[in-house]
Amino acid sequence: MCAQFVLQRTDQTLAASVLTVYMDSDDARTDVILVAAAALFGGTLRGIVSQLPGYPRQGLAAAILNIAWVVAVTALVPWLLSRYRGDRAAAFALDGSRFGRWLGIRAGLVLAVPPVIAMVSLGMLAGISPQRWIFGRFAAAANIAAVLVAAGLTVALTAGATLLVTFLSHRGSAWGRTVDMRLTQLLRTFGIASAALAVVTGLVRSIRGPSPLAVIVFAATIMVLVLTVDRWVPSGVSIPRTAMLAPVIVVGLLHLFATGGLFRGDLITALYSGSLAVGMTVIVVAATHVTRIRWAVVPLMIAVHWWPSCLSPLALEVARAC
Repeated sequence: MCAQFVLQRTDQTLAASVLTVYMDSDDARTDVILVAAAALFGGTLRGIVSQLPGYPRQGLAAAILNIAWVVAVTALVPWLLSRYRGDRAAAFALDGSRFGRWLGIRAGLVLAVPPVIAMVSLGMLAGISPQRWIFGRFAAAANIAAVLVAAGLTVALTAGATLLVTFLSHRGSAWGRTVDMRLTQLLRTFGIASAALAVVTGLVRSIRGPSPLAVIVFAATIMVLVLTVDRWVPSGVSIPRTAMLAPVIVVGLLHLFATGGLFRGDLITALYSGSLAVGMTVIVVAATHVTRIRWAVVPLMIAVHWWPSCLSPLALEVARAC
C-alpha cells in the first residue's frame, strides 16, 4: 500500500512543521524488520563470504569491497524499499523544497561543530600531527586512488547511517498501536540517559587502558547536541513512541552484535559504544521530525564520519575507533 505523507503544522511558521508518515501498519512493520535484519546479520554474511577462496583481503579491491559492504548492510535495503513503496526520499524525511534543504543544511553546519571540536581536541591532546586530525580519513591518502577510497568510505558511512536511522524512524511512525509522546520528552530522556550511561561504562572501561578523556569528550558532545536540537524542536510536537524506539533498538543491537553478543562478547564496550550511538540516533530522529531542520542530519553525519569515532550510529568501526 502506497504511503501518503502529510505535513502536520503545530505552528504558523515553517519552523514548527512536522512530517508525519501515514501508511499501512503491516507494510511499515515488514519494512522495519527487513532493514533491521539486513543491518544486524549483514556482518555475519560478510564474515562468511570473506572466507571464500579468492576473496581480496588487501589492496584496492579489498577497499572497494569494504565500501560496497557498508552500503549493502546499511543503505541498500532502505533505498530499495523506499522505491518499492513509492515514497522514495520522503521515506527518509529528506524531500522538500530547496529552501527547506538550505535551512536544514545551515542548521546542520551548527550541529557539525561539536563533533569537529571533539575530534580535533582529542587529536591535539594525543599529540597527533595537525595534518592527520584535520584531514581525518584523508590524512593517510598517498595517491588519487587512496583519496577516492577515503571519500567513498566517508560517503558510504554517512549515507548508511543517515538512511538507516531515518528510514527506521519514519517507518516506525506507522507501526500502529503505539502511544504518541512529546518529541522534546523523548529527546531529553533518551539523549541524556545515553550520555550518562556512556560516561559510566566508558570510565569503567578506561580502567583497562583507554583514556577517560575521550569518554568525557564524546559524552559531552552528545549532551551539547541534545541541548542544541532541543532548542529547535517546537514544544507541542508529538510523535509515535515507536518512531524513536525502532532505530534506537536496532542501533543498540548493532553494537551488541559487533562486540560479540550478550554472553560471549565485551559487554562493557557494547554498552559504551552503543550508548553513544543511541545518543546520536536520538538526535538524528528528533531533527528529522521537524521540517525546518530535518536536512541538518546530513552535515552532522558527514562530520561524525570524517574521522573514525565512537559517535557513529553504525557499529562498523567499533574495534578501530572505540
